[in-house]
Amino acid sequence: MVAVNFSGWWTGKKSREEQKAYVFDKIRSRIKDQTIRKVGKRVIKVEEPLQLYWGMRQKWCEKISDAICTRVLKVAFDVDGPVIIYDSDGWIAPGFRLHGKDLEDFATRDGFESVESFLKAFELGVYNVYRWEVI
Repeated sequence: MVAVNFSGWWTGKKSREEQKAYVFDKIRSRIKDQTIRKVGKRVIKVEEPLQLYWGMRQKWCEKISDAICTRVLKVAFDVDGPVIIYDSDGWIAPGFRLHGKDLEDFATRDGFESVESFLKAFELGVYNVYRWEVI
């Protein structure tokens, strides 16, 4: 079981309570069903159980939901935007550049209200994208 922590720095909301309400609503309503994380030592695998938390390592930590990882993608953010370089499902060919409606859908699935705020949130580099289904 993998614990995945969320904060609300990227929401544009000022208070922690507003950020929390926004994140909980997006996840529980199944609008936000993915998270983008810098590539690290630990890679979550498809079908691995997840526990989604708000504010881990804080006294106000709260569990949002349980979930199952359903898909793993690897995305490179370059000066022209995100490019898919790996898809565990094999549906998206490596080298596919997200733009237009695809980019808008990708940003929405990550909980962002606009493509502009989505693109500002990530530095150039390679990231893992984990998609889940809430259980």
